Amino acid sequence: MILTAQQRHLTTVFLKIFLRDRRSIFFSLFFPVIFMTVFSLSSSREQEAISIGIVNDSSNATAANFVQLLTESPLFDVTTGEAELLRAELLAG
Repeated sequence: MILTAQQRHLTTVFLKIFLRDRRSIFFSLFFPVIFMTVFSLSSSREQEAISIGIVNDSSNATAANFVQLLTESPLFDVTTGEAELLRAELLAG
């Protein structure tokens, strides 16, 4: 994407305005980090695995590797199968 001279000028002007306002820098950069830290410390208990169902209609090696990585991850409880079967399990609860 090629920027025109006017777009470069506007980008430079808005970046200078942003960098001169300390509150903008704080709320854009530091506040999200503080927010994530507070909530991660408040919920430091063990996380349950997220149950997901995967329908792998691809015969691609990349798709198979992706499914394998998700299956090996302790963050996810992976169920593989056909779309209709997984949809029925989802609706059943």
